[in-house]
This record gives sequence, structure tokens and C-alpha cells, in this order.
Amino acid sequence: MTLPLVIVYTRLVASILLVGYFLFWLIMTIGLERLEPAGEVAPLTAAMLAGGRWPPAAVPWRLRLTLPGLGWAFLLVLVASGLALLAVGPGYPVNGVLGVKLGLLAALVVTHARLARRPGPVPAIVSLTLALAVVIASTLLRR
Repeated sequence: MTLPLVIVYTRLVASILLVGYFLFWLIMTIGLERLEPAGEVAPLTAAMLAGGRWPPAAVPWRLRLTLPGLGWAFLLVLVASGLALLAVGPGYPVNGVLGVKLGLLAALVVTHARLARRPGPVPAIVSLTLALAVVIASTLLRR
């Protein structure tokens, strides 16, 4: 297996995990918003942010990633693997699709920063939509 192929597989897995991560946020924020006493939503969301760590076992607590940190890790892997693919593999064509993809990625970073600080259904929907749009734009890039 060649190095570009390993990088592409890494990008594929990281893309799937990132979309799943934003789907998790959408499901959780909509579920928490539907609670009857609205005053309980903020403490539950804060508890979810503070208490959810990954990986759940075999790693000391202080080394585990928080939920927002997990999303940042997926984004970092995608950006790093994209740069690595540029260095070792066939280059991306410089066209409008690449510009759209990079713009969508920048918007995704901004919405994830908003979602990580103050979770809610609207940033979760926007983040999931942007993540799917980045994946679609990636498939439109010709190699």
C-alpha cells in the first residue's frame, strides 16, 4: 500500500468520524432542548461538555479528549492529511471547487468554535450541513 493511499484512507475515516461527531451534537442538542423544564438544559449541556471524555477507558482521565476537543482533533487530522497528500500525492487542481471547499472548511471551523462554546440546535445543524458540504465538495475535486 502506498503512502498516498494510506493518507486517503485516513481522510476517509476522519471524514466519517467528523460527520458522525456533528450528528451526535445535533441529536444531543435537539434532545436536550425538548426537556420540559427549560432551566435544566444549560446545566445538562455543561455536564455533557465536561463529563464526556474520549477514549473512555485505558487512558488516564487528564489525557482524554473532551467532546469539543474530539471535534478539533478530527479537523486537525483532516487538515494535516490534506497537506500531507499535497506533499506526497498528485496535487489538487486549482479551480473553483477547491476554493469552495476551503471556504466551507473555514466556515466549519467558525461554527465548530461556536458549537464548542455554547451548544445549541442551530450551530449543530449548521455544522453538520457544512461538514457534509465539505465532503461533497471533496468528491467533486478531480485528481
